[in-house]
Amino acid sequence: MPNKFNLSLDDMSPHPRAGLDFESIKWCDKLIEAYPTIKINLFVPAAYCRLGEEPCYLTANRDWVEKLKALPNNYRINLHGYKHRRTDGKHPNSNNDEFQYLNLEQAGKTIQAMVHEFEATSLNYTMTFRPPGWKISKDACKKLVEWGFDCIAGAKEWENAKGDAKIKWISYNWDLLTPPPDGDVIAYGHTSNWTTNFMNEERYNTIMNFLKDKHFEFVFIEDM
Repeated sequence: MPNKFNLSLDDMSPHPRAGLDFESIKWCDKLIEAYPTIKINLFVPAAYCRLGEEPCYLTANRDWVEKLKALPNNYRINLHGYKHRRTDGKHPNSNNDEFQYLNLEQAGKTIQAMVHEFEATSLNYTMTFRPPGWKISKDACKKLVEWGFDCIAGAKEWENAKGDAKIKWISYNWDLLTPPPDGDVIAYGHTSNWTTNFMNEERYNTIMNFLKDKHFEFVFIEDM
């Protein structure tokens, strides 16, 4: 049985430096040309914003959402937080880590706002969630289950946050910068150009060189 391969990209959004007019998608489409069955998960915040910025609501960017809807079946849309940033007044502000300290009530309100924004656009998505900055509280994991989420695509060092929540946890194992692992490969990058593993021509070449002469079963991350 062949090993499995998945690619996921974080921060896909209408933000001018995250969606980048679908620049990362251009390179993903080239991967699809070379490997027509490759599967790519796009993790999309509902209203992405960095500190000091106004949120980029999906509902305020309908044309962008329509482009997302038009992507081929090689892509799946997944949820990646509401605003992505943390500004709770109790902990240091962060461009990430929105779900790190949420209690049950806060998690419920944040998830509700996130889901509402997606539903208002009629954008199809799966019930796989990736916490912004990887960090997530046990209460947030429990609340995700209550909302029907069945998978968290996270980082190994945060898996204990799952606690006894009845939810699948899948950790990435290749950041497209360090040497790839043996066996199944769960690769992740970003569509935001301030990140070190921004999905650009360099990352495209990295993936192409890795896949050359290998035989993987391409799957979405929730099927790993």
